[in-house]
This record gives sequence, structure tokens and C-alpha cells, in this order.
Amino acid sequence: MNPIYAEAIRRIRKFDPDRTIFLGPGRWNGVGELKSLSLPDDENLIVTVHNYDPFFFTHQGSTWSGPDTKVTGIVFPGPPRQPLVPASSIVVSTRVADWIKRYNTEPTATNPCAPHIVQEMIETARRWSEYYGRPIHFGEFGCLTTADRESRENYYRTFREAAEKAGIGWCLWDWKAGFRYWNEPTGRPKPGMREALFGESVRRSSR
Repeated sequence: MNPIYAEAIRRIRKFDPDRTIFLGPGRWNGVGELKSLSLPDDENLIVTVHNYDPFFFTHQGSTWSGPDTKVTGIVFPGPPRQPLVPASSIVVSTRVADWIKRYNTEPTATNPCAPHIVQEMIETARRWSEYYGRPIHFGEFGCLTTADRESRENYYRTFREAAEKAGIGWCLWDWKAGFRYWNEPTGRPKPGMREALFGESVRRSSR
């Protein structure tokens, strides 16, 4: 995508020299691909990245991401109060079995489904932005509603707080589909979501 970006931006600048342009690295705008991103000499670019880690938690029960996300009942943060045992009808890969073993047994500090996973990803993005002097933005993050309410709140709060600490803006995915923020029947956010995502500003505005 690097030469394509360079040519596309060159053409855009002929007609719109002042527009801010967002662009992202490969593999679905993955943070791990920032190292391969090469930006043209243009001061009005913002790099956008996505993050859905820990993936087996955020995508549990999804129907489109392959067999590795069939296991549900994963809480955030791990470890769970009771060990997670996949349903007998689900065949898990070695990779998933190893992940579940760690999830069931490791303390939160090293657990594969815990705040440090999110925090380290955001910190990686922050360091890249600081090193190259380029603004960065999380254009997608989210968790399916197949996760329990408390775990979803914990995950969104963790992400928001880590992004705030790093000084990085964010945009969640999505509004009212599978990762739902908005509860259309009630005309309000899903319970707990507004508080998780806006924290003190919500509490102050409600006083």
C-alpha cells in the first residue's frame, strides 16, 4: 500500500492541498504493521490503527472469524473465577487450547485476557507516533455483545483510560450492530457503556 498511498495523496493534493488524510498500515490497520508503513512527505496525515486484542475475548461467538472464536463465556479480565471449559461440541485448535490454559491459570498481570494486553498495544502506537512525529488515532476497537456486560464495561474502560493516558484519540466499532454501543429499542446507550467510555465527564454532567 505504501506506493499506492503516495500516488493517491499526490493526486489529492492537486485539488485539495489542505485536507487532513487518514491512512493505515497493513493487516487491517494492525499496530504490529506500523513498522512497515512508509509515509510520504506530507504534514497533514494522521495514521489510523485498529485493535481488537485480546481477540478471543472481543470476538467470542462471532460467526465470521473462523473456528477459533467459537468459545464463549470468556471474561475480562482473566483469570475467571471458575476455569473455562469449552462445550464438548466445539473442537478447539492447539493455539486456542493453549490460550485457554493460560487464561484459566495465569494471574491478571500476565493473563492473555487482561488490561496489560490493551495497554501494551496502545503504548506501542504511542511510541511509534512519538518517534516519527506523526499523529496516530485508533479508528476501531470493540467487543461483541456475546461477552457479558461487566466484562464489556471493563474492556471499554480499560481501553479508554489507556488511550487517554497516551494522549491518543479513538473511535469505537460499532454503533448498533454486533459490537453495539447504542440500544435502539430504548433509544439509549447499552447499560454501562456511556460510563465506561466517558468516565468522569459523564459523572460531572449528571450532577
